[in-house]
Amino acid sequence: MRSTVLCLACSLPLVGCSPSPPAEPFEWADLRIDHGPGSDSSGSNARRPRVCTSHRYVYVVWQDDRDGDPRIYANRSLDSGAHFEPTDLLVSEALNARKSARNPALGCDGGTVAIAWEDDRDSDFKNPTIRVRVSDDGLTTFTTPSKRVTSDLFGDWRAIEPAIAVAGRSVFVAWADGRSGAFDIFLSTSPDAGRSFQTPELRLDTDAAGAAHSASPQLALNRRGGVFVVWSDRRARRNAIRGNVSRESGRPGSWLTSDLSVDGDQTKNAYSPSIAALADLVAIAWHARASDLDPADIYSATMTSSIADGFSRPVRVDTDVGGVGNSSFVRLVVDDSKRLQAVWRDDRSGYFDIFASRSLDAGATWSELETRLDRGGSGTHSDSPELSVAGSRVAVVWPDLRGSTPETPAEDVYVAFSDDGGASFSEERRVDDEASQGARSVFPVVALDAAKQAHVFWEDWRAGNSDIYERTLSLGGDS
Repeated sequence: MRSTVLCLACSLPLVGCSPSPPAEPFEWADLRIDHGPGSDSSGSNARRPRVCTSHRYVYVVWQDDRDGDPRIYANRSLDSGAHFEPTDLLVSEALNARKSARNPALGCDGGTVAIAWEDDRDSDFKNPTIRVRVSDDGLTTFTTPSKRVTSDLFGDWRAIEPAIAVAGRSVFVAWADGRSGAFDIFLSTSPDAGRSFQTPELRLDTDAAGAAHSASPQLALNRRGGVFVVWSDRRARRNAIRGNVSRESGRPGSWLTSDLSVDGDQTKNAYSPSIAALADLVAIAWHARASDLDPADIYSATMTSSIADGFSRPVRVDTDVGGVGNSSFVRLVVDDSKRLQAVWRDDRSGYFDIFASRSLDAGATWSELETRLDRGGSGTHSDSPELSVAGSRVAVVWPDLRGSTPETPAEDVYVAFSDDGGASFSEERRVDDEASQGARSVFPVVALDAAKQAHVFWEDWRAGNSDIYERTLSLGGDS
């Protein structure tokens, strides 16, 4: 049981202004979530957490090698993070030796929780297929054993990079699939909480099968039957962002017969799309550069109710001199008021910092001056931000090297909050309370819940092996 949580409430102004004075320190403790073996050379590694919240429920999954080869485990809280289960739930089932389950993806809606992962149990060649397991009672039980959603019975080709989303009892899974040569993008759906999945699975990229590399699918739903998938695509002899859309809950025959250009067929190479959808709005952000040797900038595009119009002309999000600072690893969300929030890492100062911007007009324009969130001084890197939104609240987390020394470089996890829709942010705070220098806290993720709590999970190396840690932060306020 927890003793206290941290409440953050001071504001951070736009770039170029002085930050507000830091709040008084609070006594608070983080919590180890996984229950694998402890530290020393025989300890296990728990890696890469994924989190999802619905109402007051908090669900977390991760990759864990406590059984020798990697498996997928999960845990949950039913009371906004006050308590987690004393034992972990094995999601991927017991596998034979030298078989592995990796790279989980997580989606939830109420008590429906869906987990997808790469699984090589069917292959003699270590080729992963995509498996999915679904619970309709908040991870108390699963509706069925795991189901392979790819039609590859024996693991003859590779299926990787699952993305998953849930609406009610409907589950949508997208992945990159190498059955025809170069990877293509496929999708399968379940209307009944994972008891059955659509067969055959649908291919969403519409160039010749296997002709060009398509990867890194991202998936979003709009709760009006809209299903949106975007990915990175090499068909035009450059890296581009493309997408496909269904307005009929992913039904076969409802997808576009010609997929869409998202990045506007620019001459630049575009990478790492992030997607968000709400009602009649879908928004995508990515970074793009002229060549692999050039710095990148952040761009976005949107689409409203008219599919025929396609995506809007790309808009630049970051505001430094184009092609000077290297901006990448963008993450995008949309709130209930259709405000778009974007965060990314940016090295305009010579080191990577975390920047945030918002759009109040469905992506037509972005903040004239973005907000820098990490204020730890110059000379250290902040990296790979993640964010979550609920109402007017925004939470951003990232790993940060400000507490490192040259002898023991190691990241800590930091967080910043906004309670006014991204207009201003709190002074950042360190999340992990590991005291010794040299222990890494990396790959943080965050999710806000209905009880005004932010749940931060990360991979933590304080015990000599990696574990999954969590901290619940109270945002307070009324909205």
